[in-house]
Amino acid sequence: LLEEFVLNVGLGLGLLSLIMLGLGFSKLFYPAVAYTLIILLNILSVYELKDFLPRIKINLKNLDKITIFLLIVFDLRTFLNFLKAYIPPVTSDVLLYHLALPGYFIEFHKIYDVSKIFANSEVPLLLEMLYTLGMLVGNDIVAQLIHSFYGLLGALTIGLITRRFANLKISLLSAILYSSLPSIIIYSGTCMNDLGLAFY
Repeated sequence: LLEEFVLNVGLGLGLLSLIMLGLGFSKLFYPAVAYTLIILLNILSVYELKDFLPRIKINLKNLDKITIFLLIVFDLRTFLNFLKAYIPPVTSDVLLYHLALPGYFIEFHKIYDVSKIFANSEVPLLLEMLYTLGMLVGNDIVAQLIHSFYGLLGALTIGLITRRFANLKISLLSAILYSSLPSIIIYSGTCMNDLGLAFY
């Protein structure tokens, strides 16, 4: 069930990136269009959640103390990674590239040719399309939360892959170790593309 959730969210975010790319080529980078897109996606997800939520059965009574402790540590590590996203961006790569590109796109309401300013701006930049959506409906903090969410998806994926070969304790430990890697901690609160690439 968790595998299905992670796969669906990953595919959904990829599809949302492509939709944003299409909106950019159509010169529709406006807040009203972004809010409309989010409302439509929420309406569509209600039907999906009606099928998904009744299948969730959490039984904590069968878990031993070590497993509960590992769940608490994983939740705490995830919370701290998300908390870091609320710090305003300060790194040069984020400010000069990963947030600047969506800023230009929003300013011109389309995907604008900035290849003379940014060397790697000819590629589709699908994570930056999600950052553009976040900045259209909010600010750079929303974009950083999107990147932090990819860190959570990556940790869940590592845990789910490990669960196929080991018990629940080992899979939780692998997810905790992934979330505690210095590079994951550093990048989880920023608007880079590293955690998205690691997840996909």
